[in-house]
Amino acid sequence: MQRRILVVAASETIGTVLYAALTDEGDDVRVVRDRQATAVPVQQWRPDVILVNPGRSRPCEPKTLLRYRAAAPVIVCSVDQEIVATAARWPVDGVLSMPFDLTDLYALVDSVAPRPSLGVVGRAAPPARPRTMGAVGGLPAIA
Repeated sequence: MQRRILVVAASETIGTVLYAALTDEGDDVRVVRDRQATAVPVQQWRPDVILVNPGRSRPCEPKTLLRYRAAAPVIVCSVDQEIVATAARWPVDGVLSMPFDLTDLYALVDSVAPRPSLGVVGRAAPPARPRTMGAVGGLPAIA
């Protein structure tokens, strides 16, 4: 069973990179560029996690993130270190500083939205606490 990941990307390039990385791992990914366009995917498609890449000129507001978080865990990723530092105080489940290594992206997504396992019965995971992962190389920083 695939996880559903909604990517809200500030740029087409970043959306494309995140789409490629996450679909390579077998996830079902949808990318939107305009935050206003997220209402339909969130309400009808019901993502398992929302990955937000706020732009420098239009950073996400905490109230927008709260609305997203009502639907699914939220991870913020940004090349802008001011946004990364601020996002660590926002109502999100994880923060990823760009550029990042793909293993960091996969680990953070797995920690907030574990892959569904078939036929395994167990306790639900405790709610994820916000995490911040730093740049360790991997993807180039894209402005």
